[in-house]
Amino acid sequence: MKKEISLLQIASLVPIPQNDGGRVGIYHIVKQYLQRGVQIDYAAPRMNANDSETFSKSVTLHLLDIDTRYRWKEGLANLFSGIPYNIEKYHSELAISQLINIVSEKRFDAIQAESLHMARYAIELKRKYHIPIILRQHNFQSEILRRYRDIVTNPLVKVYAHINYKKMLRYEATTVTEFDAVASVSDVDDAKLRSLAPNVRSVVIPAGVDCEQYYYQTPTFLPAVLFLINFDWIPNSDAFEYYRSEIHPLLLERIPGFKTIIVGRSTEKIPQTKKGEGMIIKGYIDDFNSLVKLAPIAIIPLRIGGGMRVKLVEMMAKGMTIVSTSIGAEGVDVTNGENIVLADEPTQFADAIKRLLESPEECRRIGRNGRKLVELKYSWNNIGDKFFQILQNVIRG
Repeated sequence: MKKEISLLQIASLVPIPQNDGGRVGIYHIVKQYLQRGVQIDYAAPRMNANDSETFSKSVTLHLLDIDTRYRWKEGLANLFSGIPYNIEKYHSELAISQLINIVSEKRFDAIQAESLHMARYAIELKRKYHIPIILRQHNFQSEILRRYRDIVTNPLVKVYAHINYKKMLRYEATTVTEFDAVASVSDVDDAKLRSLAPNVRSVVIPAGVDCEQYYYQTPTFLPAVLFLINFDWIPNSDAFEYYRSEIHPLLLERIPGFKTIIVGRSTEKIPQTKKGEGMIIKGYIDDFNSLVKLAPIAIIPLRIGGGMRVKLVEMMAKGMTIVSTSIGAEGVDVTNGENIVLADEPTQFADAIKRLLESPEECRRIGRNGRKLVELKYSWNNIGDKFFQILQNVIRG
């Protein structure tokens, strides 16, 4: 009889509700493992366990005592630490003890850390119990910090970001080589990771889309664009400010009745002073499939980022045409003008939106091609096969 694989998965959150790309990715990887007979123990901070009761029906859930909130005093004190603050704040000696208790009571075949933030726990357990470990790199963390440093204007924040960027480079380079396998989400991230840590044992596995859940629809054609964001995430709040100040005014001038529909988490935190003419804030919408009724085009004006935007491929799956910066589309195998439109300057971005809204057939063609790309390369079943293969490989040694 074939033995079931027992996996300990360590993450920074419980992936329910699936209201951002990180949660979506983790949720579906868990689902794919379970479909292949993997028994999962899942550990995450107690404070980030939004719906632990529901998730516990699928996995054995362990809640860890980790306080992940940002504190400015701790952030300043971290200047004297060799570990970046957005990594250090996830560290808890109590959580290490809790994980040691979990592992000492049950034999695990492998441990998977979801993101660099949780990597230290997996490394600690490997050293103590000699269990093979896998790291899923959601983003190339040092690249995010570099891009943030390059665009921020406050000189004190720029200095602080530069210090943390340098620390992250060192931390990322040494940490990833401790893992028996590292899964990067894009060729771009993987190439950067290998240049930083040549000895890393990495493979590219993108995030995916449930093509049945996100079924194709022909979008409602209106003079509008959809801006899907989590305003708490710094790259998204920067993208909002960039779009609001430099792109949206151009569109108001050029397109009669133009609207920007803003949807997503924490949009209630957008200051009243930044809610300009023609901007409609809908807040969080549970039914992702309904978004195509709001606008035919979705925009991703990111200037900071790394990894892969799961929401991008989900919106492509729905048939929406995407207008994005090159950074916003990183990690997805797109072709400009075929299944996406890329624009890196404000005027270019506004011109692309105006052209698409004036050419409904062209807009729909790009949207249809985006859906075809998702079906071909980003289905969760194919991605699940790749993760299961990695898991089997590290167990065999």
